[in-house]
Amino acid sequence: MKKLIKPAPLRKGQTIGLIAPCNGMSEAGIAPAIEAIKTCGFEVKLGEHIFSRTDGYGGSAEERASDFNAMIADGAVSVLLFPGGEISIEILPLIDYESVKKHPKIICSYSDGTFPVEAVHSMTGLVTFYGGSTRTFDPLTDYNFASFSDRLITGSTEYVKASEWKTVCPGKAEGVIVAGYLANYDTLLRSDYYSVPDEDCILVIEDHEKFSDVRIVSRWLNDMIQKGAFGRAKGLVFGHYTSDPEKLEKLFAVLRRVGEKVGIPVVYTDDFGHGANMSIFPVGIRAAFDTSDGSFRMFEAGVDI
Repeated sequence: MKKLIKPAPLRKGQTIGLIAPCNGMSEAGIAPAIEAIKTCGFEVKLGEHIFSRTDGYGGSAEERASDFNAMIADGAVSVLLFPGGEISIEILPLIDYESVKKHPKIICSYSDGTFPVEAVHSMTGLVTFYGGSTRTFDPLTDYNFASFSDRLITGSTEYVKASEWKTVCPGKAEGVIVAGYLANYDTLLRSDYYSVPDEDCILVIEDHEKFSDVRIVSRWLNDMIQKGAFGRAKGLVFGHYTSDPEKLEKLFAVLRRVGEKVGIPVVYTDDFGHGANMSIFPVGIRAAFDTSDGSFRMFEAGVDI
């Protein structure tokens, strides 16, 4: 069991650092998020190589890692926020993990951001955050900003739902939160920069129909089983996949087989993932859910309040 390091909460007037470890960004593409962040009362700092196309689809691994490390070491930056993509696994060997421990701050992303979000937590014990990104601010919705505020500003442990949580396999679960995009989390299991938790955990996992059909979801989940990722798992929360009832029925069949195979409760929610809602989960914080009353709760804040 690792010792947790909690970052300081974000305060109005502080700076959010925007970087591109997953894919390169464009000025036009990031402009709406920057405007919304400033409207919400925060300053913005851009990574030096955020618009780089050295590797065609983004900056080189060295450029992207240097932006990550620079933001970590920058005392004026309180949050590292970035969207997804495809390539952030390349920077894992280049992250300055000792600097992360010396300068703990909020690191928040989703999708391909699974790699640095989970690797940093595994390597340092820093509580990181999965589910939010620059998409939290573009388009900015009441629910998404409320989740951003609850997790990163006030440190609220109350969980507010945006959707009905559907029971796939009933039961109760308690453990530390492990979160990520399904394919990326499964890939991370073979990395030198990540270790499966040695304590009870709740897997908070998502995938989406535009990336994976149901057969692929089944493949990744069963690969996780065979790699031992479900060894200490006490429950699975699966995020938004589709709005198509027929596809959902097929997905639920896969999730039910997985839940029954490993003997854990499984729930489905549209609160997070690649849909409209971007609820944020603190990685490493203990939580619990109970399908009998539909509850989900966190036992402590992810920020140092």
